[in-house]
Amino acid sequence: MVGNFAELKTLCRQTVHDYLAVSALYKDDSLAEPVAITARFHTKLVLSGDLAGTGYAQVIEGAKFVILNRPEVTSVGITPQRGATLTFVDYGITVCLDVLDEADGPIEMKWAVTGE
Repeated sequence: MVGNFAELKTLCRQTVHDYLAVSALYKDDSLAEPVAITARFHTKLVLSGDLAGTGYAQVIEGAKFVILNRPEVTSVGITPQRGATLTFVDYGITVCLDVLDEADGPIEMKWAVTGE
């Protein structure tokens, strides 16, 4: 493959966000009013227990996270922080930002969330 892999990865992640992100309202203690941004809400089932011995998980937990777009966040002038809320109006859910994952490139900010 010819080209710069990092540039291609950045372009692909931006394209995914452009097509799959939905409208959301960001609010933290420093803001008088919520700020409109786009984000992607994800859930992932985490199966744990004795899968090998019994054939099924004894505990099923839902891991929830959101993906924010770093260039967009910068352009609207916010700095996402722990405890801020993100409301997905079309989904009818509000989540709280909890833990920011380590950066994996210049486009995405992945936050573990609590709530809904």
